[in-house]
Amino acid sequence: LLITLGTLVFVLHINIGKVYLIIILISLLSWPGTARIIRSQTLSLRNRAYVKASAGFGAGWPHIVFRHILPELAGILFAQLAIDVPAVIGIEAGLDFLGLGITGFPTWGNMIGFASSLFSAQNAFLWWWILPPGLGLTVLGVAFYSLGEAVRQEITVRRK
Repeated sequence: LLITLGTLVFVLHINIGKVYLIIILISLLSWPGTARIIRSQTLSLRNRAYVKASAGFGAGWPHIVFRHILPELAGILFAQLAIDVPAVIGIEAGLDFLGLGITGFPTWGNMIGFASSLFSAQNAFLWWWILPPGLGLTVLGVAFYSLGEAVRQEITVRRK
């Protein structure tokens, strides 16, 4: 998709950088899953008895949204954030690994890609060039997940 979009931008003579093209592409492709989860949870919350009772007592939609819906969605939002951020970082690192991403400065994907392409043709495998960026990506993903899970648990405990 990135190759097709890049070719289309080139043919139409649109002056946009590769960085912005990657940002637009990842942004357009990463939000629908999260939006579907949030929408389904919101529709479920809308039909709860305490929300209908609040509306029956004359509460307006701002009160219902900010008092009942958003506090219940906060845990899910942080959980989705904890999953989506490492996924987007992994996608960008994968594009860099393939040489389709940002090649102007070192990224973890570029480090892994350059190390594997330079030394896979030789008889030597230099694992110490590939291991640190791979561990960096792994630790960052686990850190985001742990942070999101801790915030979600704290929000859930305070709500109950």
